[in-house]
Amino acid sequence: MKKLLAIVLCLVFCLSLVACGGNTGSDSAKVAKYVNENKEELISAMESSFSASSAMGCEVDVKAVGNGMVIDVNIAGFNDIPDEQKELLQSTYDAMSSTFDTMLDNLKAEVPEFGYITINVNEEDGDNLATINAGK
Repeated sequence: MKKLLAIVLCLVFCLSLVACGGNTGSDSAKVAKYVNENKEELISAMESSFSASSAMGCEVDVKAVGNGMVIDVNIAGFNDIPDEQKELLQSTYDAMSSTFDTMLDNLKAEVPEFGYITINVNEEDGDNLATINAGK
């Protein structure tokens, strides 16, 4: 349980680092340009934060989808998490919705065309633990 809380806190920290980049082109193209230009930094920050917060690492993928960004975080060592713990993690993220809305607002300050962010927090094998949506 403490590891899940540590992961939640680290994810919030990492996501606060997202607001940097530029803009040109159509809405989707501007978002894609931002994500592509900052992809390695986003991945590195997410991986570093997760590794620093616990003995577990993670695999992170960041991609532009339409006028938004989808971040997939697969947490090493997390497999077959009971539904009760998944629900607790989801409710924790839901209670923090204003944090993710603020993150989206920060991204919109850089790229006004940003419409949403989706973060999928997954078990190591890709089974979903929780989903965070801002702007959707």
